[in-house]
Formats: sequence, structure tokens, C-alpha cells
Amino acid sequence: LYLVLSKAHFGLEDYKNAYLTLLDYQNRFNTFSADEQVDNLERQQMLFNLEKIKAENQHLSWNNVLQTLELKTNDQKVEYLNVLVVAGIGSTVIASLIALWINRRRIRWGKIANTDSLTGLFNRRYFDTQLDHLQKEMAVGDFSVSCLLLDIDHFKQVNDNFGHPTGDKVLEGIAELFNKNLRRDDICARVGGEEFMLLLPNSEIEKASVIAEDLRQRISELEFHTEQGVSFNITASFGATEIGEKQSLSDIY
Repeated sequence: LYLVLSKAHFGLEDYKNAYLTLLDYQNRFNTFSADEQVDNLERQQMLFNLEKIKAENQHLSWNNVLQTLELKTNDQKVEYLNVLVVAGIGSTVIASLIALWINRRRIRWGKIANTDSLTGLFNRRYFDTQLDHLQKEMAVGDFSVSCLLLDIDHFKQVNDNFGHPTGDKVLEGIAELFNKNLRRDDICARVGGEEFMLLLPNSEIEKASVIAEDLRQRISELEFHTEQGVSFNITASFGATEIGEKQSLSDIY
């Protein structure tokens, strides 16, 4: 429009207005171009900011994904460690139970190997082992050990007249009497059918004889009953000796 108006003034030979109109056009054009450039810059800046925000959001999204994966990985590690801990505890418990079972079996079989099945007293094998142990202590220490040998009188008649179950009750009754009346360190064993032996540490022959007489009296006071209800008493004979350092069980018995 400005160009047309300028040409019109020029055609009318109004050169001044033609120039002013053209100059005004040039100024407005420059102003418009500057504004356009500013607008373009602002648009470019806006687009840049949008792309930047988009990139940041994408970066945050990837960070969130990575954090989520890391959390899942940590959870899996914790779960795996928990499984390992539980498995370790379970293995320890199982191993402890097995060890306890083995130890109980060992104790049980050791007890079976060293005790008389009927009376629960020690057997001849264990008695011989303890005799050897005490003799070794005697060799380095100053103390005496005595031994008592007990034989139930006429025990064969008990079995023949009243039966073997009654005879077993007699043996069990005598064993119970020993368990109730002997000292803690005394060792009592059944070494034969109706024969018992006692090791008495720290006992000279005089003291052993007193112990033997006390046991003999207590045995004679025991009352037993047959399967038919008939009551009867028994007696026992004792022998006492003081153990030497070199004596074996066969020398004593």
C-alpha cells in the first residue's frame, strides 16, 4: 500500500511526499522485521524450552525406570538373602538334631555295653575297666581301694522252687538296695548269675567290712513274694579284700 501511494505521489511530481511515504514504509518494514525476528527468536526459544522439558521428562522417566529396576533388584537380593538365612538356620537346626540324635545313640549304646540288662547295674566289663583306672590312681596317690564280693545264698533253689521271674525280682531288689545305700563313688556290678562285686574307693579293709555287714543285714531284711503271693527272705555271703596296685580282676574274683 505504501509503495502504491509513493508511486502515486511520484506520478504527480510530488517528490517530497513520494520520498516521505517510501521512507515511512521503510521504517515500518524495518520495525516489522525486527518484531518478526523477535517473535521468531521467542518461538525458537519456546521450542527449545519445550524440547528441553521433553528431554528432561524423558530423562526423569528413564531414571524412574532405572530406580524401579534397582528397587526390584534390591528386593530380589533381600529375598535371596532371606532365603539363604532361612536355609542356613534350617541346616544348623537339622545338623544339631542329627548331632543330638547321634550323641544320644552313642550314650545309649555305651550304657548298654556297660550295664547289666536285668538289674541296671554295671557289668563285669565296666567293673574291670574301673578297677584298672583306680589302680592307676593308686600308683600316683595315697589312698586305699577295697573290694566286696557278694553271693546270694541258695539262689538256685529260689529259681527252682519259685521260678525264674521270681528270681529276677530278687536280683532287681538287691540292685535297688545297692543304688539306695552305696556312696556316690562306689562302683557296683553284677559279675555273674547271683554274684555282685563292689569297688569302694578311699576305704581300708576295716571300713569295707563294716559296709559289707551293713549290706548283709539290709539284704536279710528284704521281703520278696512269689507269683502265688508267698513271701520269703534271702541271705547273702560277703567277702572283702583290699586291692593291690598289680591285682587283676581274675586275681580277686
